[in-house]
Amino acid sequence: MKINEDDYRTVYDHLVKQRWEMGHEFVAFPTSDIVEDIGDLRFYDEAEAAQEHCFDSALYGDPYEFLSINSVYYSLSEGFQNPAMIVEEYGIVDVQAMVDARRERMKENSNINLNQNIMNPENLERVKDKVRYTGYEGLDTEVERVVLSGKPNVIKDLEHSKGYTVESVLSLNKSKKTGDYFFNSVKVSLKMGDDVVVHPQTFKIDNKFYPREDGAAKTYRPNYTKAEMINLLHGRAVKKDILRKVDDLEQWDSAWVQTNYKESDLQGNYKREEMPDFNLKEHLMKLPILEKDNEVHLNNLINSLERGNIQLATFVVNGEQQKGYIEANPRQDWLNTYDENLNRHSFTIESPKQDNSQNLDHKNDQNLNANDANVKKPGQDQNQLDNINNADKDLKNQQKSDAKKGKGQSI
Repeated sequence: MKINEDDYRTVYDHLVKQRWEMGHEFVAFPTSDIVEDIGDLRFYDEAEAAQEHCFDSALYGDPYEFLSINSVYYSLSEGFQNPAMIVEEYGIVDVQAMVDARRERMKENSNINLNQNIMNPENLERVKDKVRYTGYEGLDTEVERVVLSGKPNVIKDLEHSKGYTVESVLSLNKSKKTGDYFFNSVKVSLKMGDDVVVHPQTFKIDNKFYPREDGAAKTYRPNYTKAEMINLLHGRAVKKDILRKVDDLEQWDSAWVQTNYKESDLQGNYKREEMPDFNLKEHLMKLPILEKDNEVHLNNLINSLERGNIQLATFVVNGEQQKGYIEANPRQDWLNTYDENLNRHSFTIESPKQDNSQNLDHKNDQNLNANDANVKKPGQDQNQLDNINNADKDLKNQQKSDAKKGKGQSI
């Protein structure tokens, strides 16, 4: 990726927006020329989708390559801190070269001689890619440490964001048959200050290759990304592809997944319920929002909601524009809407009929399924339920403040 030096800040800000507001993980960019217009960049949630775009573009003589958004904006961020790290010539910045240089520095800092110690460097790179594609950046050195040890081990990752802390423990195991390493699972917990809001929840990582629908190649099916795991811990619904067996045949089906805080197993993992897909676009078209008049903005909104975000949108009420938030509610085949203060608000649309026992307050809504205070769970008491509710409320208040400051628009 090459950009004009004058566009450095613009590209950086756009990447940050696409990563943290829209939730995209990868950016595809044209390689035949300088990126003159940020509209030439394409953003994707999964590496497979970005790779497919690059393949299709090459067929039409418009070659594209793709990178992790995190890798790009971390490299650009280093350039702000130390201009000597900017690879520039005649006013053109070579972003790809900056990303490559950053990766080389990370390797040098690890002080590991891969050629002498790694019997299967291809396996090491696959594990690194899998960790990165799941949304965990900057862990290459830790992955190398585990693989060099020759033993199963874990990697710990902490992320401090918007008033809460996400603690992840990634499990890397070694095959007894082949000696190859695999990224098998990650345990994610949510903390607010010193309080544990959600105890560690285990997410399995699928390392199998599955045929593509067009039969052209085999690919990984998308696992939960780090951002999706966090949204699930906050009780929001995420749309995923689910592998099912029908008459002894395996087939993929789209479904929404949401954490049920009323049921857990002996290890303290809460049940993740599956709900049928529903027509998100049809419901959005019924809302008085500006985004539905622009196909690109509408598709971005749909993609963000499918990843479990509460997304900022512009509502038009009585001819006036108002900021508000939208959240997918597949349990009720509906969309929850909120005003700019994150209070439930219908924006003149009719809500679905509710059962009298259903609590519509957002903190006790489908987000957490914790409106029954008498329900006890292994390792969880009423104090933890209160922590979950308070954390969800604090997070939304913090996000609302960030949105007003221009730091973010989705929750």
